[in-house]
Amino acid sequence: MDDLLVQALAHDESVVFVGSGVSIDAGLPDWRGFIAELLDYAVSTSTDEKDPRWNKARSLLEARDFLLAAEMLHRELSPKAFSNFITRRFARKSLLPTELHRSITRLPFSFALTTNLDRLLERAYGNPTTCTWKDPDTLFHAIRSNDFAVVKLHGSAQNPLDVRLTRTHYRDGSMANPEFNQLIKHLLSWKTFLFIGYSLRDTDMLYLIDEVRLRHGRKFGPHYAILPEQECDATFARYLDDALAIKAITYRTDGQTATQAVVNILKELSGRVSRARLGRFGIGFGLSDPAVSRDEAVQAMLERATSLTGSLRGDVCMMVDGTSPDPTRVAVCPPKKEALAIEPGSIINSVFLKAAKDRSKDYVYLKDVAHCREELDALGYRNAHYVVCDTEVKSELACPILADGRRVGVLNLESDLRDAYTDYHIQVAKRISKEFGQLFMQAEHRRRIDFPIKEFQSKPDRLSQLMLKSRLVSSLGHEFLLYKINYEKQTLTGSLFSKDKVRHFRYTFQEKSIAAWVFWRRQAKLIPDVEEAVKGFAPNAPDEDDASWLNPKGISQFGIKGPLFACPVRAAGDTQAILVTWLRDGVTGTGGKIGKFKASSRQIQRRVNLAANDLFRLGQSRVEGFFDGLRELLDVVDKGGVWEKQQFEDKSFCTAVIEALATAVLRPEVGLKRIRFWRAVDPENQGEEPREFRLVYWKTADDVRDQPAANYIGLQRTSERDVFTEHTLDRYREDPLAKWQHPAKMGGEQDPNATKLDKDPKGSWIVAPIVKSADDPAQARLLGWISADMHMPDEAGTPKDRKSEDSRERTLQRLALDVVSDLSHYVFRNAFEEPVKAKAAKAVAGSSRTGKIR
Repeated sequence: MDDLLVQALAHDESVVFVGSGVSIDAGLPDWRGFIAELLDYAVSTSTDEKDPRWNKARSLLEARDFLLAAEMLHRELSPKAFSNFITRRFARKSLLPTELHRSITRLPFSFALTTNLDRLLERAYGNPTTCTWKDPDTLFHAIRSNDFAVVKLHGSAQNPLDVRLTRTHYRDGSMANPEFNQLIKHLLSWKTFLFIGYSLRDTDMLYLIDEVRLRHGRKFGPHYAILPEQECDATFARYLDDALAIKAITYRTDGQTATQAVVNILKELSGRVSRARLGRFGIGFGLSDPAVSRDEAVQAMLERATSLTGSLRGDVCMMVDGTSPDPTRVAVCPPKKEALAIEPGSIINSVFLKAAKDRSKDYVYLKDVAHCREELDALGYRNAHYVVCDTEVKSELACPILADGRRVGVLNLESDLRDAYTDYHIQVAKRISKEFGQLFMQAEHRRRIDFPIKEFQSKPDRLSQLMLKSRLVSSLGHEFLLYKINYEKQTLTGSLFSKDKVRHFRYTFQEKSIAAWVFWRRQAKLIPDVEEAVKGFAPNAPDEDDASWLNPKGISQFGIKGPLFACPVRAAGDTQAILVTWLRDGVTGTGGKIGKFKASSRQIQRRVNLAANDLFRLGQSRVEGFFDGLRELLDVVDKGGVWEKQQFEDKSFCTAVIEALATAVLRPEVGLKRIRFWRAVDPENQGEEPREFRLVYWKTADDVRDQPAANYIGLQRTSERDVFTEHTLDRYREDPLAKWQHPAKMGGEQDPNATKLDKDPKGSWIVAPIVKSADDPAQARLLGWISADMHMPDEAGTPKDRKSEDSRERTLQRLALDVVSDLSHYVFRNAFEEPVKAKAAKAVAGSSRTGKIR
């Protein structure tokens, strides 16, 4: 495919010339077939089938002198008879655009010229501005205003008496209306033509091309024509190029129809043009105008994306904000007054929940929605299904929208062509999805209020004090350097409280450093030995070379030795800072202290993200109150000491720790009302992921002061077969942190355990996985789940979901549960004895319906 043609299309400098071959699949004749049908019609209207007039016309047709044959037939037929034939043959309402017509409309041509009398091209374009050879003024204004128009060179079946078919028609039309021909020559001079379904034997058009070529010489062209290989050998292709400046794009029909071969060429061309039109800087929308809402910007971007990829329609579904459990449809193209709800199990919902194992193929492309079941099964989405939004849709492409490394929505594009999207289209869709993710982050910026990061920046000792409330962190002697991100100035400014004074440090976004590495990748980084790693620093190395980012300037400035850890700090769903921590005295090797540093780093990451989303009640820090309460409760159990491995074998110690953690979550600083712990049941085959879970402990806020003697419920079980568990496991695999969930967004099924657990069947809850960590994430082990909610019965005993309207409140609750789930993994496996009456419990479990993860 010639790059000049791609660039001409990408810059709206191309014209499509549509010949009669494009309409053959609609049941209409080509030029020769048209003359043959007109001859048959003339014979049928005559009283003498052997009239010599018809014999002469037949001999001209056989000699391929179509213009003269048409001249004779037009002269001998009455105007009424001729009009009846044209109307009956080309103006039928039952004629519908073909796949080839729709493929042409995907490409961004500035004009469409056609010799066809039918209106199939206009219908495919949605009835645009149309003009014939008799209306040069309309074409003139379209050229001047850069408005798309369909130009009917031979007239239209709607006005049969104005149809041009013969040599006399062309001669008289050119003499009577030279302005029209001048406009066509203007387009030939300044635009790039692509001839489709056209034999290049139209003497009238060839005459115009010769005129322009003679005037401009070698500067004229190039133009292009899609031609069958059997009609365009190397000799003919050289003639077209030398004589007419038309380059041939040939195709073979081996194993396919001519129409399908041309459709494939246009599909490939569409993909390449989409990528070229996207350009270096993407769509280019954003929230720079404070008057533009996020949804307005999304709608504008979607309309651009739909046009860019040649799609019939599109949707963008996004989370309302950074704490929403599921996406909602925020934009539709073409726009609709009412946005359709996102069905559970739909392609959009499935792509939002589940990432592909191969991230380079993290999208769903259905080449033919009529066979969606087989395609979805092959892609690993066995529980997903295709939802019909438009009966004309034949193929669908859904790409996840990621913001700050998290799934926040889905871009969905649909075409009325089967297998409409090439790899180029998919690249464009993925690039546009990134822009939607950036727009989501911008919107999060807008709604963000003054978070504690500013306080930590000005008073870094306060951040240190909060982090050191973990006895493991305080025992190791961590130092903390918090880099605040300034997106406008593109800087990372760090503040460190050390030796009773505050020290500041700064990097730009473009300057390599460990903070910049975390900023660009939005993921945590642990370096076991900075003195060894800093040797690989190379400011001009490719960005993909991770070893080149550890900047000696910062290492020297702060005297860092041993291991170092850096992580993103998110506030209101967006990374607002980078925290870097190391040990004051340093440590090297692979001993126990390195292992404790890794464990403390995980605690720090969760604690600093909770602290960054702090809420204040009457001027008091909620997070500080939670940390203080948690430490007081654990002091009773561990006497203020750092946990050692031998303690994890003591079941009473493990159980007491879990009870303390549960009590801390239910304190007023967090505001949750109930918490449950679910234990994973070991799978039969070693190495498989657990699929069944049992509820082993629960607690409510009313129990904080008067803890019951028995907290065990051993009869609730759930497995991956139910929709709630599958939803939870999909989210765990993608992002093993706490999440808000809601039954209406996960199948809308009736919860069989709602009554048994005093739970509001319409209420939401938080789920946090308890994971035994490992250096290799693939070796991490799922031990169970923690779930928490606010479903407390009212005065009538009916459980209600006492949800907060403030999304920041939910963020704090979710992040607090993250802290607790991380501490739980040390002790959870040995925390609870099996119920004393195991047989009775199993009998009850067998008689109950499947439970759900809470």
